[in-house]
Amino acid sequence: MGSFFILIALLGFFNSRLFGNSGFFRTDTLYNVIHLIVGLCIIIVANKGKKVVYTYFIFGFVYLIIAVLGFDQVRNVKIGGSSLTSDVNSADNVLHIILSAIFFILSFLSRTPKVVDRSPVKVLDEEDYIKS
Repeated sequence: MGSFFILIALLGFFNSRLFGNSGFFRTDTLYNVIHLIVGLCIIIVANKGKKVVYTYFIFGFVYLIIAVLGFDQVRNVKIGGSSLTSDVNSADNVLHIILSAIFFILSFLSRTPKVVDRSPVKVLDEEDYIKS
C-alpha cells in the first residue's frame, strides 16, 4: 500500500491524462507531497504490530473526512493565516471514499487475534496432588 502511494506521488509530478493539473485525478504539488508522506508512513510502520493498525485506521478516517469535504464542495482550507486551495473533482472524491474503505478494512485485518488456550483442563486427583 505504501509503495502504491509513492508511485502515485511520483506519477503526479508529471502531467498526464490520468494525473496532474488537468488529469482525470487532479493532483498538484501539495497532493503529491502528501501522497509521498502517506506512502512513507505506511512503509515505516508496516511491521510494527499495533502501530500499523492505528495508522491504517487514522488514514481511513482522514481520507473519509477529505471525501466528505470534497463532496461538500469545500475548496479552501485555512491553516494558520494561509489558504490552501485544492482543485478536486468527483473522481477524486470517489477515490478518497474507496481509499478510506481500504484503510478501514486493512486496519481490521491487521489486528492480531487474541490467543485463547483451549486445551482441556486436567483435574487433579489425590495421587497427583500428593506427588506435587
